[in-house]
Amino acid sequence: MKNLISFLFLFLTSIFLTNITIAQPGWNVTPVGEIVYWSSARSVAVSGNYAYVATSQTGLLILDISDSANPVFVGYHCTPGQARDVVKSGDYAYIADYDSGLRVIDVSDPAVPVETGCLITPENALGVSIQGNYVYVAAHSAGLRIIDISNPANPVEVGFCDTPGFAYGLAVEGEYAYVADHGYLRVIDISDPTQPFITGSYNAPG
Repeated sequence: MKNLISFLFLFLTSIFLTNITIAQPGWNVTPVGEIVYWSSARSVAVSGNYAYVATSQTGLLILDISDSANPVFVGYHCTPGQARDVVKSGDYAYIADYDSGLRVIDVSDPAVPVETGCLITPENALGVSIQGNYVYVAAHSAGLRIIDISNPANPVEVGFCDTPGFAYGLAVEGEYAYVADHGYLRVIDISDPTQPFITGSYNAPG
């Protein structure tokens, strides 16, 4: 049923392409184009002439953005969960796919993306980041999960840090991961991926 719905939305996507012509005065950002897709856009990664969009219940959408005023649908892959976040590295896109964990998608042919590997996280995968041979996943009540993707067909968890709150998103830079952990920012030392630990926190209520 999910694939049928995805197909119908895909068909509609090929019809409804709309250009934005109105800019907000006083803003520094001027939209130049858009494409209508078939589910809620949660996250986007850009690499070269392509945008990779995590579209919730309909998975990964790939767009050719070489003409910024006229983004063009290229291909998609319907993931089994709800695509919440995406990063792109080399020939692969890595999807935080909610209750279906981490999904590894071969996008070497953008028109025909194919899943090559996956790893089910202990809790819902909500955010994803990548550095070197490791993917970092924000996994709600299971905190930060560190996954070795040196073999994309067989991702393996090598370490984790069970944060006190609920990990929703993250960014990785150098030897640290910065995790949005409900009302806090957690700074996690990942210099040893097998033994990450919290080095600092900041209360960010709101």
